[in-house]
Amino acid sequence: MTAMRQLLPLCLAVMSLLSFEGVARGNDVWADIGRQFEPSQLTSLNLGNTEIPVISHPADAVLSRGVAMMLVDNGYQGLTLSAALQLARRMNEWGWHTRIVVLPLSIAHPEPVNASIASSSASQLQSWVNYEGSQEQLRALLKALFEQSNSVHGLKVLITQGMTATQYLALSKNAEVPVPDSLVTIAPYWPEQKVNQEISDMLANTEYPVLDLRLTRMNHWESQTARPRQLAAKRALKLHYRQRTVQDNGLPVASLDGFSSPLSNWLSKEIYGWIRYLGW
Repeated sequence: MTAMRQLLPLCLAVMSLLSFEGVARGNDVWADIGRQFEPSQLTSLNLGNTEIPVISHPADAVLSRGVAMMLVDNGYQGLTLSAALQLARRMNEWGWHTRIVVLPLSIAHPEPVNASIASSSASQLQSWVNYEGSQEQLRALLKALFEQSNSVHGLKVLITQGMTATQYLALSKNAEVPVPDSLVTIAPYWPEQKVNQEISDMLANTEYPVLDLRLTRMNHWESQTARPRQLAAKRALKLHYRQRTVQDNGLPVASLDGFSSPLSNWLSKEIYGWIRYLGW
């Protein structure tokens, strides 16, 4: 039972990513976004024959600090779309333009996803995730997103989590994607031992400031590298690095504006403190 509880978050993340294997067969998630938001709130990225909506909000302050780009997994854990929208509102108040993208990742999976995933072993999950294959689409998306964000003067902050954060670290290590003025990683991991062990060194050797946030309820893959990530940054004498643990109980709470995500509240506090530390 304990093993099943540890595996469940990973199953949910993989099922979420696998849902984007149907990019060529239909864009249900993006269509939903198009229906939920006003046209004035959306811009788009054109990747070949695919148009990806970007939820865009301008800064509330007269003097803009720059743009914060958020890459959101279409899942039920961590930085969900709902949490990202709440975080974006906070950053708009601080003078940041925001761009939110729900990520389409190409994941190799030989069979349709079904309930049997929940009872599969971690080794099977590893074989389903195509590490290198999923990078091509992410590379193109990031280049388009940074190019679009160049229209905003000021600094660039990239916020990404989980498997996507790991992919970004790998791509930026090889100078295959643009780099931000600061990166915020939320519980980076990869469900394959060799790749997962490389995260610490990839993060430590980045040339930009990194806020490395842990989630209390992510999975054992992320937990395996939490301490090594911190130690690798110290050994590399990385100048601007901070690791913090963020509480994530996954339950919304009532507020004056309706329901708010505790995670978005924690994230906003940590990111605000990080930005102040950097002198922005």
